[in-house]
Amino acid sequence: MKKIIERTIEEGYSGNVKHYARTVMGISSNLLKRIKMQDGIRVNGVSEYVIKELKAGDVLSLTVENGSSSQNVYARAGELDIVYEDEDILVLNKQAPLPVHPSKGHVDDSLANRVTAYFADKGESYTTRIVTRLDSGTSGLMVLAKHAFAHDRLQKQLHAGFVRKYLAVVDGTPDPPCGRVDAPIAREQGPSIRRIISNDGQLAVTDYQTVRTLGGRALVSLQLKTGRTHQIRVHMAHIGCPLVGDFLYGTESGEIARAALHSCFMELDHPITGERMSFSCPLPDDMEGLLR
Repeated sequence: MKKIIERTIEEGYSGNVKHYARTVMGISSNLLKRIKMQDGIRVNGVSEYVIKELKAGDVLSLTVENGSSSQNVYARAGELDIVYEDEDILVLNKQAPLPVHPSKGHVDDSLANRVTAYFADKGESYTTRIVTRLDSGTSGLMVLAKHAFAHDRLQKQLHAGFVRKYLAVVDGTPDPPCGRVDAPIAREQGPSIRRIISNDGQLAVTDYQTVRTLGGRALVSLQLKTGRTHQIRVHMAHIGCPLVGDFLYGTESGEIARAALHSCFMELDHPITGERMSFSCPLPDDMEGLLR
């Protein structure tokens, strides 16, 4: 797959292709180098270099080649719940438990394998470009870019305008019922995947609000202000309300085979059109069952 991005140079602009691509279009230097190496720069239909001076009315075309399918990501068909798709992005409702990337022990049963198979069935190669990652045990919305330019633009949004909201079922009831957890997170020492609260850790901020309670449990809405590994799980355990089923930061549960966490809402600017878009998906059955 490839993407051709066209811009008509505005009145009053002064500068060359490199300056326009970097400062006006927001293209990273690495991506611009790849476009240049693939002879992907055209001005008014003519192949040009990045030093080409532009004037008002010029049409700049940049061809972004997606390349061949990701190495070591085998096509393996499986269920995909597609929420939205166009020529630039793919929004999915991920099942759980399902790892996002192949790994030792999960060579061909990840989301990336399924997406690769999906595009192969359409006769298209695909390089895996996941913008919002989820733990294997987390269900819900995530967005993938279909080409490098869309990936670049979405990555820049992640901490400036990209809204991500989650729902979690926790043991206990948060006190106060809504608030902010501002506690730095670090990797636990030793051969462990656990994260801990530590003054030496990275900034981590989570806003939460109790939606409803039932017995000794609560359904909590959460919005990430930062994106640390296991952030919600660590922060909720830190305030005494670990996620139901979270063996790493709480206790396992016979009622659910994972930590009860769901990515329920996303809002973003489309990487090409700039249109503000929002997506939502309901709580899955295994989490609803915890509240009955």
